[in-house]
Amino acid sequence: MKRKIIVMINGYGVPWNILQDDNYERYLTAVSKILKGYDVIGIYLAGGYTNDPCVSEATAMQDWFLAKRPEWRRKLYLIERPVTARHNIEDFCLTINSQTASEDLQVMIFCEHSRRHAMGFIARRLFDKHPVIKGINFDQSSPKILNNIKSSLRYLGVVASFQIPLIYEWQKKARNNKLLVMQEKRMEMYRKKRKSLKLSVEQKERLRIYNQRLGGY
Repeated sequence: MKRKIIVMINGYGVPWNILQDDNYERYLTAVSKILKGYDVIGIYLAGGYTNDPCVSEATAMQDWFLAKRPEWRRKLYLIERPVTARHNIEDFCLTINSQTASEDLQVMIFCEHSRRHAMGFIARRLFDKHPVIKGINFDQSSPKILNNIKSSLRYLGVVASFQIPLIYEWQKKARNNKLLVMQEKRMEMYRKKRKSLKLSVEQKERLRIYNQRLGGY
């Protein structure tokens, strides 16, 4: 009998077309192969509006699963509010902790390989049962030694943020400032491509609100 699991998959940005993005293809294909060995109860796709003000990371990943793994469509859930890994896990924990307490479910969290130690540190402080952390090495743009350095720095940053709340507030502010820069770059691309883009009603409304906030164009 397959082990019952409930899953969270962290997103990493929103490409123009997730079905043509090599990193996401490696990442989500690897995740899918692992999940085939389990009885999957729910798949929570986690990631808010980061580099794209109109499409969340969760929605982008949902598009991939609906195209590549349509048999799981009824098991997909979106966590779209957070824009940091810590907020992803916090929202996921609030959503499923009561379920895992009442059922014999294993919690499994997927992330980019260099973030696995930091994710594990956060998860162990939030969940009643320790989740399994699966780091997927899908980003081939960085050398292994650089990924190891990033992993150590992220882990230290996460530990410090739990110990000193002021550091966490600074991290959130720095993250928000970085997101504004990335979103403005994406908005410039929307401006250039807007006549050829096919946006949903929800995306158009988010785009309108975003432009209104910036003074329009």
